[in-house]
Amino acid sequence: MMRNMMDRIFILVVIKIAYCNSFQKFQNLIPNGKNAPNPCTSGLWQGLGHIGADGGGDRNPFGVDFKRAEMKWTSNLCNMDSDNDGLSNGEELGDPDCLWTPGQQPKRTENISHPGICEPLTSSTCQQQNKWLLNCDGNKDTCESLNEKVYLLLSL
Repeated sequence: MMRNMMDRIFILVVIKIAYCNSFQKFQNLIPNGKNAPNPCTSGLWQGLGHIGADGGGDRNPFGVDFKRAEMKWTSNLCNMDSDNDGLSNGEELGDPDCLWTPGQQPKRTENISHPGICEPLTSSTCQQQNKWLLNCDGNKDTCESLNEKVYLLLSL
């Protein structure tokens, strides 16, 4: 019985490490990829191109466009307005001139917004664009869920 539980904990920890850290390489391919705010909370949206704030689930509009750009920050992707909020992806991510390359400091590192989520969330236009978001309360991080499962198993 104890061996079975230890096996489950080990598997959950391995899944958590592999899954929750898998998107980090993509953060470095996008200006301010690690600094995009989560409009639902005061935290960050770690999985910038996904419907899950931690990188889980299907791709959001920015993620779809990023994949079409072959997972590269291109001038075309920079100039797009993936979330249809009136700002280009570059403007939202601090690269308004579309000159950023991986490893460089973006022109702006403050006042960053999410290029895949139309804001303000309460506008009728954005509510239409953000249908995939459902509601902010229902957007629980998958990594947070895994943390809870590991904790529950450890407490048994």
